[in-house]
Amino acid sequence: MEPDRRGDIGFPEAVMSASAVCVVLVCFIAFAYGSFSETESEVHQYSLSALPDHISLESGSYILDESFVYGKMSSLDVSGVSIIADPSGMSTITPASWSIGDGSGDCTQWRYVADIDSDDGRRVPTVLTVKVFQ
Repeated sequence: MEPDRRGDIGFPEAVMSASAVCVVLVCFIAFAYGSFSETESEVHQYSLSALPDHISLESGSYILDESFVYGKMSSLDVSGVSIIADPSGMSTITPASWSIGDGSGDCTQWRYVADIDSDDGRRVPTVLTVKVFQ
């Protein structure tokens, strides 16, 4: 890794220095995106993080405790919430969807997997898609 008489570096040194530059640039772009990107809306996904505790599975269909959602809507000051529960890969359980309130305007959407308790003692992995309308 020493320069030769002409002062040139070799191929391995050039590859390592180019890799170091690429890593630094990727870190900078990630930092800049996180710092200067469009700000999140006031409704964060953590405000409805207890949602899976209020969804149950009874006789093969999903049941939602809508009073919990209405309470969260009033505390978050949002106009509507849309929830889709999809038991991905399970043909014996039908997907369910709920629309509560006004489903128009700007929305924030996120998707995550939650274990939903069933009336037969199972925990069913379910993909929840939540849209919160401003």
